Amino acid sequence: MKWVKWGLIFSFGLIAGLLLSGLFGNAFNFL
Repeated sequence: MKWVKWGLIFSFGLIAGLLLSGLFGNAFNFL
C-alpha cells in the first residue's frame, strides 16, 4: 500500500506540474 500511496502522490504532483507549466507558458506567450 505504501507504493500505491507514493504512486498516487507522484502522479498527482506530475499532473499538477504539467498544468502549472502550461498556465505559465500561456501567460508568457500572452505577455
